[in-house]
Amino acid sequence: MSHLYSICAICDGNSQSLNEAGTQFQIPGRYSNAERILRTEDPDVVFVLVPTDGQTVVALTAARQKCHLITEIPYALTLNYGDATAETCQQNGVKWEIAENVWLWPNEQLKQKIVQTGVLGQITHARLWYKSGNYHGFNAIRMILNSDPKQVLGFAKELTYAPMIVTEVNENRQSGGKMVSSSLRTV
Repeated sequence: MSHLYSICAICDGNSQSLNEAGTQFQIPGRYSNAERILRTEDPDVVFVLVPTDGQTVVALTAARQKCHLITEIPYALTLNYGDATAETCQQNGVKWEIAENVWLWPNEQLKQKIVQTGVLGQITHARLWYKSGNYHGFNAIRMILNSDPKQVLGFAKELTYAPMIVTEVNENRQSGGKMVSSSLRTV
């Protein structure tokens, strides 16, 4: 996207990494303090590339300065931290992209095309399984099916069978979606 943007500055607490990256990519602005880079450079967009435990702090700081955000996943340690970032972005007119890019991989785009053509019929159910703790597959499945999940179940190592009995369905008028309350009962 170099035809749209140029990197005006980078920030890193490690001066050696900062200078190596700055030299390699010919970036003149080099900072070790996130607040200083925002005040001095006044960027349009901030790409938050810090470990998950630091993303919320950097994202909130940038959003309060009215800088648009690009973050990666996981974008926060907790849902409350993620909600705080979303709320701060909304309050400040900031656009926030959670840059999950698995759906752009060629093999994933092929899967999307296969489903979109209807050759498999209407897809009503999907399962995702892998040995690693990889979470990128959720993005791929959402894009292949062109749908957000209705229900997600997760299992680790072994599964002890306990059927789920849906006891109540409540309409959530704010989002237009449905909230399902359930209880587990062992047979």
